[in-house]
Amino acid sequence: MQITKQDYQDTLSAWKTLLPDYALQETVLKDVFKQYPNNTTLAEVILKVNLLNAFYSTGILDVVTVATHITNVNNVDARIQSGDDTVVRDIANVFHKSKNKAVNHFSFATKYCSFHQPQKFPIFDSFIAECFSQLSKNKYFQKKFPKNTIRNSYFDFKFFYDEFINKEALPKDYKEVDRYLWTSLKVQDLKNKKKLQPSYVSSQVLNNAVNNTIKL
Repeated sequence: MQITKQDYQDTLSAWKTLLPDYALQETVLKDVFKQYPNNTTLAEVILKVNLLNAFYSTGILDVVTVATHITNVNNVDARIQSGDDTVVRDIANVFHKSKNKAVNHFSFATKYCSFHQPQKFPIFDSFIAECFSQLSKNKYFQKKFPKNTIRNSYFDFKFFYDEFINKEALPKDYKEVDRYLWTSLKVQDLKNKKKLQPSYVSSQVLNNAVNNTIKL
């Protein structure tokens, strides 16, 4: 697969038109995370967790437990600011008393860290997992993408993400690349579910870049 510079720029230019609701949600989250950059005050963390969970459907059923857990993560703010990969693991693994077990909220944790430091934490979600898995079947990566176990290692996930960026000669801009991939794949998903009105713009995006190669 080869993402052309024109495809890349066209998709980024069109994403607000294609997905206006999601663009607005991202703006709200960006503003809230900027206003409350620290993670030691429970009320502020609850607000961020609740909004992120609601907008991105991250599957958090007990917001207070997750937020409390984040405030107790060792040196959490300094580690997020520095881009410490291990903080994703520590935020993700939450013990829920109601279930009497730890739950790995991996996708949520990558999003939570990304909204604090978008240039240091690429986002993991089901679209990216499927995208990389399909590419891996075609021996795109140096090693097989472990779709079923990748949630156990954010370091490994970043390795594949960086390899993808390098192979496609994309800017080393996690937020921009994530927006490009997510827009392309989300538009394709909405069209498959007949939830996207056909338009010239959406057709152009669907005919370009990842949608020519990756089928969800």
